[in-house]
Amino acid sequence: MLNRALSLIQERWSDYLEEVLSFLRMPSISATGEGIEETANFLKDFLEERFGAECNLLRYGGHPIVYGYMDNGARNTLVLYNMYDVQPVEPLDKWIAPPFEAKIIEGKIIARGAVNTKAPLMSMLLGLEALKDAYGKLPANIYFIFEGEEELGSPSMPKLIEDEKEELSRAQAAFFMLPT
Repeated sequence: MLNRALSLIQERWSDYLEEVLSFLRMPSISATGEGIEETANFLKDFLEERFGAECNLLRYGGHPIVYGYMDNGARNTLVLYNMYDVQPVEPLDKWIAPPFEAKIIEGKIIARGAVNTKAPLMSMLLGLEALKDAYGKLPANIYFIFEGEEELGSPSMPKLIEDEKEELSRAQAAFFMLPT
């Protein structure tokens, strides 16, 4: 079943890699707020344009949560959670490359968020796009929850869960894309 999607990923590999690198070049430091609004808006636009998802930026006194829904007419629903914020980059002298240049050095991406978890977030979205493009639609409806305060202890998430409890309870599963 996945062969068509895997073929698309192989065909698009260079473009997808550049999209991951481009996303990593966007600062999104939760402690200072640097780049948070821009990154949240980028993700909202990405979900709307690439998936046709209905999206909002929800605010509970802190950084925005990108909250979206993609109705695929499916019987099952999935929640995809991730975070778009990163830790501060100091001390800069410990980096082998500037943290927001997203360079590939010796086959590894060197950037803030390359592991935790902006690159996994974008990789997940690009993989979903390949599945959608290969098969016409995804086999589940999807709630997207991407927060900008995970590195601060997720202070807004309890309020989001409380406010969206009825909607989110329709999901049969939730998934958090972590690196392996």
